[in-house]
Amino acid sequence: MDGLRVSEHASDTGCWRIASVAPRGPLAAYVSAFNAYEERGASFRRRRELPDGFAVLVFNLGSELRVEQPADAPRSFGEGQGFFSGASATYVVTETDGDQSGAQIKFSLLGARLFLGLPLGEFGDALIDPSQAFGQAATELRDRLAEARSQDERLNLLARAVEPRLSSEDAIAPRLAFAFRRLSRADVRIADVAREVGMSRERFSKAFRREFGPSPKSFARVRRFARTLRVREREPSLSGAALAAQCGYVDQAHMVHEFREFAGSPPSALWRRELPDAGGFID
Repeated sequence: MDGLRVSEHASDTGCWRIASVAPRGPLAAYVSAFNAYEERGASFRRRRELPDGFAVLVFNLGSELRVEQPADAPRSFGEGQGFFSGASATYVVTETDGDQSGAQIKFSLLGARLFLGLPLGEFGDALIDPSQAFGQAATELRDRLAEARSQDERLNLLARAVEPRLSSEDAIAPRLAFAFRRLSRADVRIADVAREVGMSRERFSKAFRREFGPSPKSFARVRRFARTLRVREREPSLSGAALAAQCGYVDQAHMVHEFREFAGSPPSALWRRELPDAGGFID
């Protein structure tokens, strides 16, 4: 598959293989990545999943998966089950008791809005059953994913499932699609975007929340946090002050405050939780 990236790890910590494809061309505006993963023999059970401003559709194909959101009761998903979730403004914790396998689609909020055909404000970041989100097609996709014999096959199934639903932006006002793309970029002022689309800031914030879930300010803050993680991954030697300056924070204290809110830990403590080879963060 074109653009396939594979991360593999094997140590006393555990063994995992994560296959990922970042779409190219028009689909790239709607889907950040298709992922398929397998994990065996992990010495830990709990991962901290960090917010990044994307929506996610997850199919669990292994042992029971438990998901804990700070504001809600834990949810359990057995083999063959899954969930859709809009963009969250804080971390969640996933927990398993054994080997894990699954597949997921990471949508931009514009892509998720078009894929579901409904305003994301109706869902928030609640965990929605895929069949509730997009009907019988979700059940059929789940069954095909379970029968697939390779990660490559699972990635192809995910791509084929979303492409027909993302062929048109007719379901959303063009100026809101434009505004989403503008806010997805760094260093854009919300008031400027509102003015560009001919709305007051208050009216724009209300319309953005209705269509995409988070407020424009919350979305922009989470996207800055996610960019900070990517910059640190590329340049791990950066000091805290240099990282904060490069990523647009007022100062290092501002960055630490944002990390505590979005990741539940200051940066130094979060880095100690980091797993190698795209394994994520231990809770």
